[in-house]
Amino acid sequence: MIITINHIRAYGYCARGTRAFFNSHQLDWQSFLTNGVEAEKLLATNDALAIELVKHVQKEVAANGHGQ
Repeated sequence: MIITINHIRAYGYCARGTRAFFNSHQLDWQSFLTNGVEAEKLLATNDALAIELVKHVQKEVAANGHGQ
């Protein structure tokens, strides 16, 4: 599952904080803005907020029947 900047915004996370998170976990911010990021990469950080976001998007996908 791909997590996009739209998911970040919809969940109420700010771009500045998300960018700092990406930098601290050596994730490519520009690639994320263009392509999104695999949920597994966010889960691999073991960051509680990232895990919470992925779970939220998974529930949204299950409820709506689509990923993006």
